[in-house]
Amino acid sequence: MGEQKLIKKGHGGLIHVSDFIEEENGRLIVYNEEGDVVKDAHHIIYPGVGNDLWWDHKQLLMQVDKAIEIFEEAHCYDPDYPFLFYLIISDSFLLTHTVEWYFSRFR
Repeated sequence: MGEQKLIKKGHGGLIHVSDFIEEENGRLIVYNEEGDVVKDAHHIIYPGVGNDLWWDHKQLLMQVDKAIEIFEEAHCYDPDYPFLFYLIISDSFLLTHTVEWYFSRFR
């Protein structure tokens, strides 16, 4: 009575979203004069067999470089005032640990 049939698992799909959040705008973005987003620091991949490569340090560092450029443009960066990026990476499966990395840019 009222039993639900179990459906066979498929191959499914994964999605990995990496983004930067900042105090002024929420997400790290640059707007044009009309208020449209023209640059965005987020990165989305679909890892797995036959799809994107798994997220790795090379992709992360490329994203950080992009985020720094966007931050400098969004906030009219002044080299006399350094800024700090605080990055938290969480294990999406077990959530048993968090690794904190600090990125700072001084010229």
